[in-house]
Amino acid sequence: MAKEKARKDNQNLRRKTVLTASYVTQVAVMAGMLTALKFALSFVPNVEVVTLLIAVFSAVWGVKYSAPATIVFCLVEMAIYGIGGWVILYFIYWPLLAVVFHFALRKLRGWKALAVATAIAIVFSAFFGVLSASAETLIVIGNVSPDRLGTFFVSYYIKGLWFDLVHTVSAGASIIALFLPLAIVGGKLKNGLDKRVHAFEEEDVESEKEDTESEEEDAKSAVDEIEADEKVQDDTPVADAISDGVDENRPQTEMVEDEK
Repeated sequence: MAKEKARKDNQNLRRKTVLTASYVTQVAVMAGMLTALKFALSFVPNVEVVTLLIAVFSAVWGVKYSAPATIVFCLVEMAIYGIGGWVILYFIYWPLLAVVFHFALRKLRGWKALAVATAIAIVFSAFFGVLSASAETLIVIGNVSPDRLGTFFVSYYIKGLWFDLVHTVSAGASIIALFLPLAIVGGKLKNGLDKRVHAFEEEDVESEKEDTESEEEDAKSAVDEIEADEKVQDDTPVADAISDGVDENRPQTEMVEDEK
């Protein structure tokens, strides 16, 4: 029982290790794609495909993967560009977007998913400007009198309206053009990864089964060897001599005289 329990514990540990490694790797790749593609388009103000990628990750892999990927993405951005008012905005906006995409798209497929994803991208991209103005207002709240905070918020928001418009149009256009193809490719990739992990688990179970059968065969061989040794000991010349020294057909008196 103890050996069987240890075997099962070892099998569960190996399975958890494989699943954890697969999960961490996939989240890291997602975060890397967010960072790399955002950097690649950084020369075009407010044109990004981060919204598109988050939509695909959330629709195909789910919020368990997309939300941590956005948090890692925010941390990398902070490490590259330093700390500013946008940090608060990023850590609120991108994880929230991942959660909304997940719950809105998890039961939708095809054109319905495309329509919903496009609507979310447009609404959130337009809302990005409001959050950005709010974050900047919070930063200056100690340096601006309370009666002027509203004026500061409105002026900052109006100042960024053009960038918000570009952001909204680019996010919606990228979703319309690329969401469905990327979701199909992502689904195939995910299925392939899941099959590889499942195949590894089956190999692990088969290996455990072979180990068990090998142990049973070893135990059986050991028992056979012990029985063979006992048989050899019964057939030794000493045993034969003892048997030959006693003739059951001879009278007891003759046996006594022989001893004398």
